[in-house]
Amino acid sequence: MIRVLIDTNILLDVILHRDPWRIEAQAIWNAVRDGRLLGLITATTVTDVHYLVRRAVHGDAAIEAIRECVDLFTVVAIGDTQLRMALALPGSDFEDNVQIAAAMSALC
Repeated sequence: MIRVLIDTNILLDVILHRDPWRIEAQAIWNAVRDGRLLGLITATTVTDVHYLVRRAVHGDAAIEAIRECVDLFTVVAIGDTQLRMALALPGSDFEDNVQIAAAMSALC
């Protein structure tokens, strides 16, 4: 099965119905749900989604979104190894480097 690391924005596009990206993001979400892809998300993605959904949609929607994400996607840990790897990567965007390091750790 193909394993992919899903970016925070893909999840937010689906959860918050952000057009025009929602259609493509929903296709990825559905592929994970249907078992055509193994979707990985980082632990930091989970906290970011909660924070952003809570700000956009008040109430219990943020917790429900997190439950759905944790049930559907495999959460990849970010620890010392991934952070040090991210620091060593050439890109200037540390957040992107952390995602890349997490993917490298999970997919190798």
